[in-house]
Amino acid sequence: MIEFLVLQHAVQENDRCQVRFHCPACGFRNVDGNAWAEFHNTRLLFLLPIMRQKFNWVEGSCCHRKLLSRVNPRELTQLDADEIESKGLLIEGGSAVSLVLLAGAFLFFIVPILGPIFLMCAWIVGGSSRPWFRIACRVALLLHLVAMNGIVLAYFMVERR
Repeated sequence: MIEFLVLQHAVQENDRCQVRFHCPACGFRNVDGNAWAEFHNTRLLFLLPIMRQKFNWVEGSCCHRKLLSRVNPRELTQLDADEIESKGLLIEGGSAVSLVLLAGAFLFFIVPILGPIFLMCAWIVGGSSRPWFRIACRVALLLHLVAMNGIVLAYFMVERR
């Protein structure tokens, strides 16, 4: 409940465009689908903008999976299916490796060197993945920074005595 009062997360979606592509998720060729952009806005106390992210999505009629696009929806409509596939413009979700690395970042957030290594590797492997993955990486980084500052403060308090 307190989270809802402190942080507000809103999602806005623009108009959908028709696009034809080869689906990397299920392997079907020349699939008709929709492309659109989502804007995720997070505000602190309903006033201060914290984060604004844009995600370009494509959903095909074959498997109805949401695929992440590297370009704007309008640019996808100008390309044919072979060009989209050859340029690698559509990405299917994150991998299991990125999830394991992110879990390691959460488990070792209090370890000075190991936590950031796991977090950096998770971001490199799955950084352009789903919105929840980006948010989880930022939460892991925040936990690590709070833990490291707490350790430093505790050290100085013990040394001061």
